[in-house]
Amino acid sequence: MINRRRFLTIGATALAAPALFPFTALAAERKTFSYGPARLDVYSTGNSRNLPVMIYVHGGAWQTGRRTHVRSKPAFFQRLNMIFVSIDYRLLPRADVATQADDVGRAIHWVKNNIASLGGNPARLSVMGHSAGAHLAALAIASGRAPRVAALIGNDTGAYDLNALARLTGGHQTGDLANVFNDPSLWTALSPVTYIGSHRMPPSLIMWSNSRRRKAMGELFVKRLAQAGTPVQSFEAGNLTHEQINKLIGTGRVPPLEQKITRFLQNYL
Repeated sequence: MINRRRFLTIGATALAAPALFPFTALAAERKTFSYGPARLDVYSTGNSRNLPVMIYVHGGAWQTGRRTHVRSKPAFFQRLNMIFVSIDYRLLPRADVATQADDVGRAIHWVKNNIASLGGNPARLSVMGHSAGAHLAALAIASGRAPRVAALIGNDTGAYDLNALARLTGGHQTGDLANVFNDPSLWTALSPVTYIGSHRMPPSLIMWSNSRRRKAMGELFVKRLAQAGTPVQSFEAGNLTHEQINKLIGTGRVPPLEQKITRFLQNYL
């Protein structure tokens, strides 16, 4: 498990001061590796041994974004005594969504097979994705593209159930999703909710911002996970935008969100 004493100390700090964590930068090395179709970055200290791991899947509407867009996350997860890994995957139009989910699955396999030599414990892997990354992380894990992991954090996506999402808007997708998911015959296969019940879903924390549609889809996904017997928690950040719920992690400006992530990981890693 994650060092419980360290977590309890952090929690006590959160109650005593507005900031959940101290914000001094830690000396982490970033090492870049190829896992096949793309690259990933591993953030760790030279003396890391047998630590739990957080794998991050960036967002960007399936069309943009980079593994380096991590802001304060590496230092945040370091303070939880974890190794942080951020992955790239091929973007549209170079790769379709199914191929992107394959890439995410391959990246997680690479981490599981190689992280021990970098100080991590392959039995203590967790995955967090934001927006499109949350969809791809859930899809890769639920559909069996990825190996089993210990925990999943889905941060603010409406694409857990594309058919249900379309029903909210007159039977079609809107915005960026209209271009990405323009073939309704693929919606079921590309929806993580389709695969619930396969017993591959790990304990999950599903979070959403002030978007009504993402809230509705998050609540639906939480309900379906719970019905299938998956341990699941939720967090609503109704005062945060889609961008803020991601970029403020690790800054100390959203203590309830950071504390929720901390306690969730404490329980399941």
